[in-house]
Amino acid sequence: MQPRISLLAATLPALLVLAGCVSSQPREPVAELPARGAVMIRIRNLSNRDFDEVTVGFPEQTESWGALAAGAATAYRAVSIAYRYAYIDARRGPERYLLQPIDYVGERALPPGRYTYELRGRFGDGAGGGNLRMTLRVDRNKE
Repeated sequence: MQPRISLLAATLPALLVLAGCVSSQPREPVAELPARGAVMIRIRNLSNRDFDEVTVGFPEQTESWGALAAGAATAYRAVSIAYRYAYIDARRGPERYLLQPIDYVGERALPPGRYTYELRGRFGDGAGGGNLRMTLRVDRNKE
């Protein structure tokens, strides 16, 4: 009987340590890493307006980035295909600012890398007047 008690006494502390490492709290979802060679896009708000919602339409998908404060940038997201411009819908309360491409004829898709769509604008008195402009910045073109 002595060997069983010794084995139990030796493994019990190890089991208690392992049990202490397991958390009952739910884990945050881990974002999937993009495949090597992905086109990564983020949005930077260089305007003087906070936006309640920014949505970007790409040829094969639509991404909603949520609220975006003046001067802030979003995290990068992998997109299947992107061009130097895109459909942008930026909202602030009842105000809505749109950039709507007609088509991408003659455009070349962006090669894999990291890019930022920079939003700028001239806005009126808050009654919805003004315009939104977008420029593409190449952040890193090689992985």
